[in-house]
Amino acid sequence: MQEINHSDNNADRYSSPQPRVSFKEKLKQGWQSVYTWFVHWKKIILASPFVQKHQKGILAGIAVVGVFALLLTIPSVRQLLRSRTDRWEALKEDASKPLSITLNNETARRYFPQEFRRNILVAVMDTFYTNRMYLPAWVGEKGNTALIDSLVTVLSQSGQEGFDTTSYQLDTLRKLRSTLTLKSKPEDVAHLDRLATASYLVYASHMLWGRVDPGKIDTMWQSVSYPYALSKNLQEALEENHLQASLTQLLPSNQYYSYEALKQKFVDLCIQEQKGGWPAVTINQSLHKGSNSAAVKQLKQRLIAEGDLEASKTNLASTVYDQTVVDAVKSYQARYGLQVTGNLTKETRTALAVPLKKRIQQVALNLERLRWLPRQYPSESVWINIPEFSLRVWDQDKQVWETRIVVGKPNKPTPILTDTLEQIILNPDWVIPQSIAVNEMLPQIRQTPEMLEENEFEVYESWKKGAPLVDVSMIDWDTISTDNFTYKIAQKPGDKNALGKVKFLFPNHYDTYLHDTPAKGLFNVKDRAYSHGCVRVENPLKLAYYLLKSTGKWTEEKIIEQTQLAMLDNEAEDEGDTAITPEKIDLKKPIAVTTLYLTAFVRQGRLYFCPDIYGYDVMQTAAISLPAKSMIPPIANKPQPEKKSNLSLTSLFSH
Repeated sequence: MQEINHSDNNADRYSSPQPRVSFKEKLKQGWQSVYTWFVHWKKIILASPFVQKHQKGILAGIAVVGVFALLLTIPSVRQLLRSRTDRWEALKEDASKPLSITLNNETARRYFPQEFRRNILVAVMDTFYTNRMYLPAWVGEKGNTALIDSLVTVLSQSGQEGFDTTSYQLDTLRKLRSTLTLKSKPEDVAHLDRLATASYLVYASHMLWGRVDPGKIDTMWQSVSYPYALSKNLQEALEENHLQASLTQLLPSNQYYSYEALKQKFVDLCIQEQKGGWPAVTINQSLHKGSNSAAVKQLKQRLIAEGDLEASKTNLASTVYDQTVVDAVKSYQARYGLQVTGNLTKETRTALAVPLKKRIQQVALNLERLRWLPRQYPSESVWINIPEFSLRVWDQDKQVWETRIVVGKPNKPTPILTDTLEQIILNPDWVIPQSIAVNEMLPQIRQTPEMLEENEFEVYESWKKGAPLVDVSMIDWDTISTDNFTYKIAQKPGDKNALGKVKFLFPNHYDTYLHDTPAKGLFNVKDRAYSHGCVRVENPLKLAYYLLKSTGKWTEEKIIEQTQLAMLDNEAEDEGDTAITPEKIDLKKPIAVTTLYLTAFVRQGRLYFCPDIYGYDVMQTAAISLPAKSMIPPIANKPQPEKKSNLSLTSLFSH
């Protein structure tokens, strides 16, 4: 097919223009036809007595017929003589030719500004028009543009999803729609139709996959990539006249972290902003139960506005920080991921000082993150929200269990992904990654060589299969550096193993998994980002039971017994008996594991916020705010200071 370029001045859109016959030439051809016909019949007609009597009148009539026949050779005259309906249908039919012409790169860029998704949407558009035999889709009988009007209405409400309405070329769409008449050129009709289709597809892609691909912003995020028949979706929407419903069905509908509930909170916050925002709280001192301050009145108004305090349950005129205020502040602190004390701490005052506009932006970003999630999950699934430090098990759209977790450090973040849990290992061993062995263990070994034996580490000569064990007492660790460290270090199963009693595998290229840990004290810390990227589970045996109970072979008691026996066997090994081995249990029923990064979500009808522990909010908000960004390069995680805590050697090296 030829290429077409829709220029702003509607200049010649065809790459190979067809030659035009001038009006003068057409007039000449027409008269020649009439004259030939006239000469042929002249002798016969003139021989008739009737003709001889009315010769002048007959000749005049013949001339009129000839002129009319000539006029019919002109397309614009034929168009005028058709009915209005026929003329619209003819115009739409003529528009099919430019619609069949392949878009060139410049025109494709105008319809689809985002380069990273442009080829996909151009292919969808081509499929859509090919299936329609290139007939316009948005202009109905007699030039009816009701479908375009509906599309404009839908797109104008896109702000309720947290989108920027300027992304969908609404002004251009309205302008072209208003100038559509029977005098419009076929190329103009085709351009309007393509623009409407493109606007729908861009909006649909945002609803389905989000505005940006998180994997192109940061490599620790899994890219969004799952197919959907958008061309079929659009065709059915036009046939059944349900554009809004066809787009709404593209949104996530899971009950785990409700998109609809978060969207409603987003709309509520926008309305609050239009009313003037939240009541300001200007307090620069800490308050606690019994404090007396005029600022308590401000605090009460703010807590009422955010739903943490019922106006009917407090004396608005009182300046005393009483138990009612304490309870309301505890509610606020719990919703914002703060230390729950009931006191007006510096951390709480900082959260209160965040502008409403920034919270609106934060909620809009988390709506985007929900759109990045797959749409289909098995009935049983595990959900891990990293900023919340929590793990939840869902079965048949119901939460059945919850536990606390420890996640990766800011400079060793836990990746964001969705995968399938395949195997559970009871009494796992732990092969220490080379980076941890060299960068973190080696300095400790030099200082305290006996730590290897004390923590039941074994050292192998190399990473080759079958490599022999090495007597660590024969190694001069002071001569070992990062350049000549060739050893493989593994930790035997047992109560000192950094992976604890159980390990949960869902193979992924990040080599991330869930596991137990002997360092239980960290679960009592509020901000639990201490691992090397894997997820430590507070109650792993309980999690194993929930994931294995459908097999009917593994009860909670049996799992506990198996791991306890392993501990006893490990003690026996020290006396020379047979070493214990990990027990691998393959899962036959698919269980989805999703690690999320939600810093705003709704639970039990209330809006919650979490700290941005990895700095993704700033990074992704900037990427989404860029107008029509073509390709966002991956941004490497900037190293951040290590958290300091009183940890054991085992917890320090825990993966």
